[in-house]
Amino acid sequence: MSPQIWRFIFVISLTHALVHTYELAWPSIEQEATTGLFPHDAIRGKEISGWLAGIWRMLFGGGSLLVGVLITQKSATKWLILYLVGCAGCSVMAGLSSNLVGLGVSLAGMGAFASIYHPAGLSIISFRTTPEQRPMALGIHGILGSLGIAVAPLWAAIWIGSGGAWRTYLIGLAVPGLMLAFIVYRARGQEPGVEETEISNEGEQAMQLLMLVLIGSIAAIQGFVYSAQLSFLPRYLSEIPGFTDAGIRGDVLGVQGKFLAAAALLVGCLGQFISGCVARHRHLEKQLIIILSLNVPFLIWMAFATPGSRVYAAGGFALVHFMYQPVYNSLVAKHVATRYRSLAFGTSFAISLGLGSLGAIFAGRFQTDPPLFISLAVVTLAGSLVATLMALFSFKTRRKPTRG
Repeated sequence: MSPQIWRFIFVISLTHALVHTYELAWPSIEQEATTGLFPHDAIRGKEISGWLAGIWRMLFGGGSLLVGVLITQKSATKWLILYLVGCAGCSVMAGLSSNLVGLGVSLAGMGAFASIYHPAGLSIISFRTTPEQRPMALGIHGILGSLGIAVAPLWAAIWIGSGGAWRTYLIGLAVPGLMLAFIVYRARGQEPGVEETEISNEGEQAMQLLMLVLIGSIAAIQGFVYSAQLSFLPRYLSEIPGFTDAGIRGDVLGVQGKFLAAAALLVGCLGQFISGCVARHRHLEKQLIIILSLNVPFLIWMAFATPGSRVYAAGGFALVHFMYQPVYNSLVAKHVATRYRSLAFGTSFAISLGLGSLGAIFAGRFQTDPPLFISLAVVTLAGSLVATLMALFSFKTRRKPTRG
């Protein structure tokens, strides 16, 4: 890829990093927030937190479909600026909210503005890379996204550990949003020329439609697992059996959980890099099977991990789980004609983040870890079976002789 394309992908990837920082903003401080809102009812506090995270994700996913319909190649930069300014404003509103209703509305608004990113950003990258370049470009894009995910709990740990409040943490997230909005505004009109060539999929339209249904099913499954796992990861790494009796709870243990969550999520960057390097256009379906199957043992490990090994289990899960994204996004581009790609990415993330948002609500109802993570392992195993069907149908399509 030319230096111009690399620079452009880096700018887009920075906006990707921030959308995931906003995504993990609430999970990173939900312990402190719910303790303040429900000081005498921890069970209800966790359940409400799950609903707030779920509503955020519902808007995050549902809005992607609408944006995918409205966006055009020429308008994508303007949509990115709208997302950045909107999320910055809603983070300030969330920090200033004086009651649960105001907090919920602000978080929902943040999710709605964040929904703009994926159909816009991914479409831009897919338009400006060839099928051979795309996995590496999406790997870089994914690495920055994983960094953004890790930054949220890391910054929360530093801020709250130094005596800051969860409300000012949310308000402070407006600063990078406004700064990036200015950078994207200055970069508008400097996008590199389109290097994309129209994809050529063999097989009839009915087979291609079936492939898209299977891709959508995997998006829903992975979104569900992702939402359930990440919404309470800092809590999972702070609620360590044995510390309750010692009296080490509350803020001190919560900060520890945030640092450990950030460390585990940073491992996801390595997964994105590995996936971007090894992904091959012709073998994407088979590679997806491997990635999904590798998720299962790590989820089982998380279910029964000892206190000292929880962070390793979570890090191992992050490594293999985030390998999924460059391969999956390349698959969407592989099986969708260029003119429908924005809609396809919007639909994909509407399914992944919209239906997947139920994972946060699902996880919020579990008060112990083993049944939750065993359930997620079973769901992920089902996803690997769907990916196997996709690989079989893809192979059948390639082998089918063309007529005439």
